Amino acid sequence: MTKWIRSAQILNKSYTCQHIQSKFLTLGGSVSQHFYYTLSYKSADPHLLTRSRLHTYLTVRFKWWSINSGTFFRGSDTIGPYISLWSSTSAGHNLIKACPSRHSHTQQQSQFSVVCNDECVQVSFADRTLKIPLIWLRDHCRSEKFYNHNTHQKIPQSGLSELDLSPAEICLVDNNSAVSITWKDGHVSKFNLDWLANNFYPGKLVSQSKRQYWNNEIVLEEGLQTVSYNDHMTYDDGLKKSLTNLVKFGFCIIEETPVSQSATQAVAERISYVLQTVFGQMWTFTSDASRSDTAYTTQYLGAHTDNTYLSSPAGVQVFHCLKHNGSGGETLLVDGFKALDILRSVDQAAFKVLASVVIPHEYKEQASGNHPGYHLYNLSPVVTLHPISGEYISLRFNPYDRAPLNTLSLHDMTTFYSAYDKLSKIISNKENELRIKLNPGTILLIDNWRVLHGRSSFDGTRVVCGCYLPRDEWISKARLMGLL
Repeated sequence: MTKWIRSAQILNKSYTCQHIQSKFLTLGGSVSQHFYYTLSYKSADPHLLTRSRLHTYLTVRFKWWSINSGTFFRGSDTIGPYISLWSSTSAGHNLIKACPSRHSHTQQQSQFSVVCNDECVQVSFADRTLKIPLIWLRDHCRSEKFYNHNTHQKIPQSGLSELDLSPAEICLVDNNSAVSITWKDGHVSKFNLDWLANNFYPGKLVSQSKRQYWNNEIVLEEGLQTVSYNDHMTYDDGLKKSLTNLVKFGFCIIEETPVSQSATQAVAERISYVLQTVFGQMWTFTSDASRSDTAYTTQYLGAHTDNTYLSSPAGVQVFHCLKHNGSGGETLLVDGFKALDILRSVDQAAFKVLASVVIPHEYKEQASGNHPGYHLYNLSPVVTLHPISGEYISLRFNPYDRAPLNTLSLHDMTTFYSAYDKLSKIISNKENELRIKLNPGTILLIDNWRVLHGRSSFDGTRVVCGCYLPRDEWISKARLMGLL
């Protein structure tokens, strides 16, 4: 039997690791290898164990040249934090494993392990495994050479694809909380494991636990979550509650607001600057048909997304009913992401159609004394998803603003109409609608990328003011408050 000599590092002390026994077992097409090691301590430090028997179990699937590993200790010995480096000449893999501290119980296992080959580093956490290409790690190096920590910007590296990126050395550092990679050109990159978990595949968007998809019944059971004008305007905790509701439910209600456009603007600007659109910044509208939009009538207006004709629709829609001396005019809300969840569960094919085909939306308005005229036009899918995690990013649903459909073949057109109709029926289902009567003093803020809004028909004089807020700004503030 051939004996292999390997080296290990224990608290920066040298050990000789001698392979003394091996056995092969056949397990359903895989080959299992059991390696028993004797670690001989070479330091005079009396506080560390002088000898320990370590059992490492490695499963090598030769078909894919991948390694699944689990490490544990025999007997009652502990050997302190260590990193073992194992090389297989047949598979070309290195195993770097974090283990419990010398004060830990022997039955405890590390929460992560790291496996490296010539193309990627595999980091295994308790709940998931990340396979990170070496070129990605080099590209995302956060050292002073390649990242400006004052401006939070990368310092570009050229010719990455031409470099030999097989690492010279990989080890766990900072009490096993980070991976340090020494590259063949001598450069050293260090990555905090939490940072890798948050920033690599499948990425991090919005934690699902912070979003609550809802229908009418769910909202009524919990009760409408409101924030007072004074709390929203005066206290950081009040603003945080407003943004929490906006993240969690996709809408937020501010009560006890002074009945004026200026107070409405102040509420909005507590979150972000007001977005300039074709309707101006702050706007007031009534049923006078003064603009080329169904909102400027008394007609029923079904649930929809605003600004689908823009490359980047507004992030938040703000409404404040200043006056209504008639009946009707209830605001209706639909959780678009809940509707997508329903469609996704009952008809995966239809869902994929809406997430893939591109359709046009437009806004057309003749020139007048107040504006120069507009023809805004955009091509986008109805549903936008995170490319890896599949999380919802936005829903563009506005049958009022759909332009002539000239982007689809005959076959695609048939499947599109079928899928669009199925989503429309879910959105118009009364069980998915929440109806709110906006009275003077109540401001409604809506996540326009998620929650659809509409209005019942009405009579009498109804005056509403409001504005749009940019998506990037309110999302940035939510992130800074730890809500995303």
